[in-house]
Amino acid sequence: MAFEPPDNFIIEVIGYVIDLFFWLDILLCFRISYITFDGEEVTNWRYIAIRYIFQGTFIFDLLSVLPFDTIFPGNNSAI
Repeated sequence: MAFEPPDNFIIEVIGYVIDLFFWLDILLCFRISYITFDGEEVTNWRYIAIRYIFQGTFIFDLLSVLPFDTIFPGNNSAI
């Protein structure tokens, strides 16, 4: 019990694949057009990026993908 159990390779690969899909989702959200209230489609990537960052869910998407266990190493045991 003094050491962490060995990690399962398959579980790690699945975790990396899921992270990859979340990163791809973030990249796609910067390129997907949107419709204004006037019914016009906005396809300019700058306007799309500004809307996604400031009015969208960019911060939540980014926080869901950041590897906090790597950034802040420490004791991960449950109390």
